[in-house]
Amino acid sequence: MKRDIIVKLHQWNIKEVRKPLVLKGTRQVGKTHILKQFGQEAYSRYHYINFEEDESLSRIFEKDLKPKRIVQEFRCAGVDKIYSWRERTAEVEFLREVNGKVFPVEVKSGSNTQAKSLKVFAEKYTPKYRSIMSARNLNIDRENSIHHYPLYIAAHFPLLDSRA
Repeated sequence: MKRDIIVKLHQWNIKEVRKPLVLKGTRQVGKTHILKQFGQEAYSRYHYINFEEDESLSRIFEKDLKPKRIVQEFRCAGVDKIYSWRERTAEVEFLREVNGKVFPVEVKSGSNTQAKSLKVFAEKYTPKYRSIMSARNLNIDRENSIHHYPLYIAAHFPLLDSRA
């Protein structure tokens, strides 16, 4: 019996233009198994990397988690205008304008991802959501309107439909 998700993954794979693959779900439902199966079926070679099992792997991105690197990622994605915001001691590294909406992005290089400046900005301008780029895994927290982006998908920011 072939699972529907495998069919959908193959459909995603043949698209000429596609967003990064993000597979989320409840623990112990077979996400890893499905992705490994898809990798074997769709590619002659693939690599399985789990940042949660080996924390040293996630540190690969920490040394490059600097605003200059993220600007390079944005530029490679075709972003021409990148802004920042500062008020007294609060500073948000990036403001991205996409389809008339402003998306604030704060960069955190360590394990502490408290974004106090981002909170100050949000209290003043009430953006739809706030984003933090760090070495942490992707996490879309809809309840608190905070999105954590790992560096490796910075060029695809924002992942969610920016027209909404």
